[in-house]
Amino acid sequence: MRHKRVTEDTEILTVNGFKNIKDLQSDDVVYGITDGVVKEVPIKEIVCENYNGKIHRYYGRDLEIKVTEDSEIYHKKNNSHVNIYKHSKELIKEKTPIGIPVSIDIERKDYPIEDDLLELLTIIICDGYIKTKSSIIISKSDLRYGNNRIKELLAKYNIKHTLTRIHSNFDSVLSDEQREKYKGNESLATKYYLQNIKYIVDLLDGTKKKLPDFFLKLSKRQSNIVLDTWGKFDGHIEERSYGRIRVQVDNLHIGEQLSVLTINAGKRPWVNSKIKKGNKNPTHKLNVHARSVKSMNNREVLDYIGKVWYVHTEEENVMCRCNGYTFIL
Repeated sequence: MRHKRVTEDTEILTVNGFKNIKDLQSDDVVYGITDGVVKEVPIKEIVCENYNGKIHRYYGRDLEIKVTEDSEIYHKKNNSHVNIYKHSKELIKEKTPIGIPVSIDIERKDYPIEDDLLELLTIIICDGYIKTKSSIIISKSDLRYGNNRIKELLAKYNIKHTLTRIHSNFDSVLSDEQREKYKGNESLATKYYLQNIKYIVDLLDGTKKKLPDFFLKLSKRQSNIVLDTWGKFDGHIEERSYGRIRVQVDNLHIGEQLSVLTINAGKRPWVNSKIKKGNKNPTHKLNVHARSVKSMNNREVLDYIGKVWYVHTEEENVMCRCNGYTFIL
């Protein structure tokens, strides 16, 4: 059993999302990892202790780990593709950057849903709202990707609908250059009124305040369909930045659910919130990164008084998160 203890602001990934020590239950199931193989395993032991002593903080861009000095750190061996363990009291003295595994590859069969239907559900979550128990409205600006794809999907599933041309407020987020480019067209959009689709409303659990439960049971391939669709319809995909996707989410609960879905997709999530000028409520964005290893260039020794904790499973490692950034420990 490896010796690992993290500070109390660190979370652990369960199959239902990230949890802190205060929220963990004895029957929680986590993703256990050994030699890159991921399994859903129960928690065998939750260790939580009061601590007064030194901790080691490792950090870099989009990464932070805080452990006791006698903990073992799981990291990439220099100039190698092999991952090894080393006690933090030894690692803290090294001068070279430390490569930390930050994503996992979960083997899971496809959930029984068609790809196109999954895409349509994601579009509704991004750009629609549930009007009644059997009707949905989707609004899409002409300046954004998606109108042609929406029409294709509605035709495929023979969904009865009406179209209305409306004014859009999408031009409010355009730059001066974009506003000049689209001058005369910036306020045009299409509203799709979908009728007699109770089965789709039911698949969405009748609400847009959360993702349908089965979204967290999707395979890696299906999870990437959701992320790619979300990025195209309500976000941005940066092809040159390691497949980075940035998407907007309505609330932090959906952000947390999407974080789990991102991990299921074999990628790395980070949710940030900020209040934009003129708004009262914060805007939440999910950042998706395709990198499997991140480097920590900085380290320091700090005094710490508080709780330290860790969970033990039958596997060597688990997925953790500190300050919003995921890593394997």
